[in-house]
Amino acid sequence: MGIKTERGSSTKPYSLSLLAQVLTTYVSSFLAYVDLLGTTYEDNTIATGYGAYIALPLLREVVDKKGVENITEEDARKILMESMKVLFYRDARSLNKVCTRFL
Repeated sequence: MGIKTERGSSTKPYSLSLLAQVLTTYVSSFLAYVDLLGTTYEDNTIATGYGAYIALPLLREVVDKKGVENITEEDARKILMESMKVLFYRDARSLNKVCTRFL
């Protein structure tokens, strides 16, 4: 008799989406997305889940207006917090506290 790996969990273990920012010295940095089906793409602004529907247009508006190279850390924090606030207003079941770390 084998061990049941999904005991207590009905979720699929590989059902996820990944975002990756790649910083190298040889090529310019890029932001990439990959999902469980292997769909990949690169863009200046990427979001997953509910944020892809609600927050992504807000992010694109600022990036298109200022340009990727001209966005400061302070601008990035403002954009992120504004996006999270809009997401909270749209989905009242979520928590209104956000913890951020910038590297």
